[in-house]
Amino acid sequence: MKKARIVTRVKDKTGISKSKNRSGDLAELQQRFQQFAKKLKFLILAVQANHNAMLAYGKSRLDVAKAINSLSADTPLFPCAGDIGPLAPPADSSGNGSGDAASASTSASTALANFHPTSYAAIHLQLHKKTKIYHDKYMEHVVNYAVEWERVLTNRISLHIKQANKLRVDLDHYNSKVESLRQDANKTMSKGKSVPEKDVDKLRRNEQKLLTSRQDYDKFVSDLCGYMEEVMDR
Repeated sequence: MKKARIVTRVKDKTGISKSKNRSGDLAELQQRFQQFAKKLKFLILAVQANHNAMLAYGKSRLDVAKAINSLSADTPLFPCAGDIGPLAPPADSSGNGSGDAASASTSASTALANFHPTSYAAIHLQLHKKTKIYHDKYMEHVVNYAVEWERVLTNRISLHIKQANKLRVDLDHYNSKVESLRQDANKTMSKGKSVPEKDVDKLRRNEQKLLTSRQDYDKFVSDLCGYMEEVMDR
């Protein structure tokens, strides 16, 4: 049987023998998913570039505030330009380091909301701290989510497609085997002889295996096609 399935796989690779069950639908969806995956990767690159650009802009704005702070020191402009005054309190004032990321982010937002800067440098320092919180949330809920979504979808569908191909090879194997056994039986009967009981039993067993294989393949491919359509169309 192992040798026979190897023959089936060789025929499959060369296009000699392929199941006609729902392979066409699955092949079309595979092509669509390849295009979908490319677009999803492009989206990931775009949000990653956007996040990096936000970080770079935030850093450049902070550098300007630092430069004004340094330049205006010991000048009449310092109170309205460079004085950063008292710094905003830390996000976790308890000092025990407890609390998850969500509560820490909320505490930080509250602390910054109660901090009222009075100079250019202080305003931009506070803005930098606020935008850092937003950047971290953007990374977690947009960038990382998109990366994980792409990874899960690609891995899951790739595994399902491999399983579908394996089931199709099994189906083609039993289809070829049953066809061969039927031809042998027809040749025997055409000579006016009766088919041996063991050959009849063998044909019956393989017909049952063919039926089971076709049912397994059809159900799996139908479920896979539905899943892929759900991912791409909804």
